[in-house]
This record gives sequence, structure tokens and C-alpha cells, in this order.
Amino acid sequence: MDQCINKKTVPPYKKYPLSRIVSVREIVSADYIRGVKNIYVSHSHPEAWELCFCLEGEVIYIQEDRERRLRPGQVVFTAPGVVHDAIIDDPEALSFFIAFTCTDTYIQLLRQRMVRISRAQERLLERLVEELYAAFELSDDRLRIWNFVPGQDCPLGAEQMICCYLEQLLIGILRELTMQNGRTVTGEDFAEAVESDLVNRVNRYIDKHLSEPITVELLCREFHYGRTKLSTTYKKAMGMGINAYIAAQRLERARQLLEEGSSTVSQIAEQVGFSSPQYFSRKFFAAHGCSPTQYAEHYRKNN
Repeated sequence: MDQCINKKTVPPYKKYPLSRIVSVREIVSADYIRGVKNIYVSHSHPEAWELCFCLEGEVIYIQEDRERRLRPGQVVFTAPGVVHDAIIDDPEALSFFIAFTCTDTYIQLLRQRMVRISRAQERLLERLVEELYAAFELSDDRLRIWNFVPGQDCPLGAEQMICCYLEQLLIGILRELTMQNGRTVTGEDFAEAVESDLVNRVNRYIDKHLSEPITVELLCREFHYGRTKLSTTYKKAMGMGINAYIAAQRLERARQLLEEGSSTVSQIAEQVGFSSPQYFSRKFFAAHGCSPTQYAEHYRKNN
């Protein structure tokens, strides 16, 4: 009787394989340093990502000639193959660097990203550093490791804890970056979220640099994307090409400046990035059916 009851009540268990969006595989280097003026010469990791975290003071981090100034609580990521360097002029600065290899489908969103992390995420990094100190042999008790030798008193599971803390940090940052209207993006929607994030960053860059020459090639270098991939992704999301968006934004900004009435046509042409007042006037006429001067006069007359 008891056997019959057990057969009826036991559910049909089935193993479920847990997915892993980020899996840290190896550590390449780890540095926890204070006030070192020149950390290392410009270099790149062919296969590894690098994370730089500023705890105190200021760290100057350079990625392919682009300078980033990190302040306490900020983290910057560098993708494999990107030449980078770090300089610390502040003797009281405290910083942490770690290079690692991992599955990188999802982590691509962090390419050359600089973000401010939460106190809880800072604590994860602090625990990671504690595990590194405990797990490996150190030189002069300083955490500056390129050749990892497990320590004789390495606590049980220390290396796995390093992976756990780092993976938890990466997933937390990815979740925050892919939030849409307060909702965390699911794994299925991640590709769309990455594309949306890329397009938003490109648009912010364009809007901020309208007065400067902007080309697709420049944007490819800035965001480390191939021309075809960037152009295709952008047009899919925006319904127009990058150059068309640049032209539209320049004309819109020019229209706003004409309505403000504080600048001449020549000044406006320069401020929004047109090569000459004549070229600006032709483009404006094609878009609005009148010259910039006529538009400004009509606006003042009716407002």
C-alpha cells in the first residue's frame, strides 16, 4: 500500500541545465596599487578583458589615445585587442586592475564602457581582492600578479570565489545597462537591448559633437564596431542611415538657433558643422523651402 502511494505522489523530476551568460575562465593579471605614477606601458591583451576600478583619488586610463579620468566608484572596461595604458599622478590614488578571459557574447555591451558602480558592487570587488590575496603567492605582500602561483595556505574554493564575485559583478552591471523603462531585459531580448544601447550612444555622441566633422569611420573607431555592422544596426533601429541623421540633427539645431536670433547665418553654419554658409543655405532651403534668412525673418514677424 505504501509503495503505491509513493508512486502516485512523487513528481516526475527532470534535470534542468542552468544557463550561464558570463563565465570567467582565466585570470591574466591582477594589480591592487596605491600612488604608482606609471603603472605599465601601453599594451593590449589578445584574448582578455581588463577591468580598472578607482577606489580613491583619480586614475587616468587611456584606450587607443582616448583619455578617461576615473574617480572613486567608477569602473572602465577594455575589450581584447584594444591598446590601453594607465597613469596615476595622485600619490593617494588607490586602484584595482584585473584582466580575465570569459565567454563574451553578453559582455560585448561593456566594450570601452565607463560606469559608476553601486556600494554593493564595490563590496564584491573588495571581496574579490581579499580572495586574490588569500589564494596566490605575492611579491613583497603586494598584489601585483602576472604569474599566478597558488599559495600554500590557499583557502578552500578561493579561486572559484574569485570567479563568482567577478561574474556577479559583471551580470549586475549588464542588468543595469539593459534596463528599459525600469524593467530588466530578459536573455531573449538582450541582442535588441545591445543594439538599442549602441544606437542611443551613437546619437548622444552625434548630438554632442554637431559642430565637429563626423563620419561613419570616426564613429566606428569611437565605438569599436565595423562599418557594415554599425551602419546596418543603426538603420534597422532608426529607419535612416547615420549620415541622414547627422544632417537632420544639424538642420534642426540650425532652425533652433535661427529662432533664437542671436547668431548670424555664417555663425550658425559653423556651430552646427556645415562646411560653408552657402552649403548650409542650400541644405536648409531643400528642407524648409526658404533660405535661413527668410526663415528667421518670418519667425520674428510671427512671434
